[in-house]
Amino acid sequence: MIIFKGKRLKPELHDNLPPGTLVEKSSKGYMTNELFKEFLKHLARYKSLGRCLLVFDDAAIHLDLSIVDVGDSLDIDLYCLPSNTTHELQPLDKSVYRSFEHPWDNEVLLFLDQNPNKKLTKSRFNIILSNVWSKCMAHSNIINVFKATGLFPLNPEAIPETAFAPSIISDVPAPDDTNKENRRPPESPQPGPSGMASNKSGKFSYSNVYSSDSDSTDDYIPLAELKRRTTKVTSFNEVLPTPVKTNEKPKKNRKKALNYKGTPVTRDLFTEENKSRAKLNKDIESSREKLSTEWYCHGCMEDRQADMRQCSKFLKWYHEECVGLTVNDMDDFECPDGC
Repeated sequence: MIIFKGKRLKPELHDNLPPGTLVEKSSKGYMTNELFKEFLKHLARYKSLGRCLLVFDDAAIHLDLSIVDVGDSLDIDLYCLPSNTTHELQPLDKSVYRSFEHPWDNEVLLFLDQNPNKKLTKSRFNIILSNVWSKCMAHSNIINVFKATGLFPLNPEAIPETAFAPSIISDVPAPDDTNKENRRPPESPQPGPSGMASNKSGKFSYSNVYSSDSDSTDDYIPLAELKRRTTKVTSFNEVLPTPVKTNEKPKKNRKKALNYKGTPVTRDLFTEENKSRAKLNKDIESSREKLSTEWYCHGCMEDRQADMRQCSKFLKWYHEECVGLTVNDMDDFECPDGC
């Protein structure tokens, strides 16, 4: 499923796409609760017979009782991965999209090289996507990434121990200038960048340091003295110490997230304790949908339903008729008044 940003789907946005592609729109180009339900229905048309398992992350649009009802009606079981693990456990993130990025970059560069005077519009995006899709979405690659994540066949040892290790503090030693000569500067040094001096050849001497606001040799600091003043930083905490907190309030016991571990998303998950959270997510989603149905035009200053176009630079919306555009005008549009 491809989600285009906008309020209207033009017919040409369905052209030149891989077979079985579903095209949808949203006001901000993101997945929404309603669009996810459409995706489940689309998946049901192509999945194998019988029940199947859909694995996803903990986005708010996924953790909703209405999603469970739609999944049950389509013989789709839902499973939410634990928090902060999708980079290792989600097959799409682990390998599929990663193998997609390099060929995509090559195709975009090829398009820009062959069409220097054209912009990459939404309709042209479809052509490039189709060329890359057939090269990357190989059946063997998708099967192998399920093995790499340990999801199927189930293999808890598939993720290496190094994936659970904490970050290591970087140890950057001080620069070694022992091979540089420690000699006084010429009588009239020219100030270089960051207070360094340069000779007539334009080469900077790192063995002599001057004040950035003075050319006087009185500000000369010998290399030996500079080394004595320089201390080796071995941890980030030495550069920026952790502040000491005062008047600390007693810590409250935070409730565990719904998916603090791998969780089947069923009706039992939405108990009375979690209904308030589900209602909040639904309220947020409905407010976003309400915003997406507005038809306010910055040209005629009216809120009426008509074909609209968004300024590619300042993101304001205009009725096409108000700015003299037609359905056939596919190039990027900028506000007539320059915003």
